[in-house]
Amino acid sequence: MIQWDSRINIHAQEAGTGMKETTKQELSRIARRMRMLRALDYVKFLFDRIKNRRPNCEFARRNPGFIIPPAGLSYEALGHTSSEQYYRSGIAQAEFVMQIVRDYVAHPEPRICEWGCGPGRIVRHLPAKLAGRAEGICGADFNPRSIAWCRKNIDGVRFECNSLHPPLPFEDGFFDFVYALSVFTHLDEPGWTEWIEELSRVTRTDGVVFFTTHGKNSIHKLLPDEKDSFLGGRPVFRTSAAKGKKWYVAYHPSSYICDTLPSEFDLVVHEEKATVFSLPQEIWVVRKSGPQC
Repeated sequence: MIQWDSRINIHAQEAGTGMKETTKQELSRIARRMRMLRALDYVKFLFDRIKNRRPNCEFARRNPGFIIPPAGLSYEALGHTSSEQYYRSGIAQAEFVMQIVRDYVAHPEPRICEWGCGPGRIVRHLPAKLAGRAEGICGADFNPRSIAWCRKNIDGVRFECNSLHPPLPFEDGFFDFVYALSVFTHLDEPGWTEWIEELSRVTRTDGVVFFTTHGKNSIHKLLPDEKDSFLGGRPVFRTSAAKGKKWYVAYHPSSYICDTLPSEFDLVVHEEKATVFSLPQEIWVVRKSGPQC
């Protein structure tokens, strides 16, 4: 009887969580339609900054040599202003990226690019982890303020600014490994197509691309009409914000990604229900094969 009651409670909790998420997404849709997202997000930014003021001062005292980006840049890219979180998550995620490099990249001194690097949270840690075993480490982003800050404050990494559309400022086949974390999650359908093709262009034959998408793990965030579209194999886009910004959100069924990957990519790893860096996103690792016959 106790076990059965526990199951009822668990299902009731799950149902309650689902109802809360649906209500949240409905309110978000209303805010989008009323074009209130920017104002609401600014209020959230102010509260987050106040909340983190004392912890950030303490972090600066304990880590005097570690330069943190301005609060506005952090919040725009990461959704928070916590120095501790920027630091610790950057180290942990850099190690995750390096594990993929160790497992799947054959070149002993790889050229590496983070496309969508923001204020350098992850890529700044790669030079130390590679310890001189890289021909070049690059970060690229379409926010010129982030790139300007990274160039001024982060050593050992080449930073380049790109536009919302290709090309990247790199020659064909320049990189052995390219990664893009939570970037395709904020682009439209043409953006997916043109950018995955561009990442193929700058990756050498036998090179590897690692990226993430919103997939099945995010389906609870979809409203009924959006969920129907997603389950029908069609991507869902919330388009009231500018493309590339965090409020422009894309959800991609895995079947859609598989059907639209460039033919020169071979699928190496696909984790459909992965939790990446505490974010429910799908993991994709693809390898660029030789010329297709």
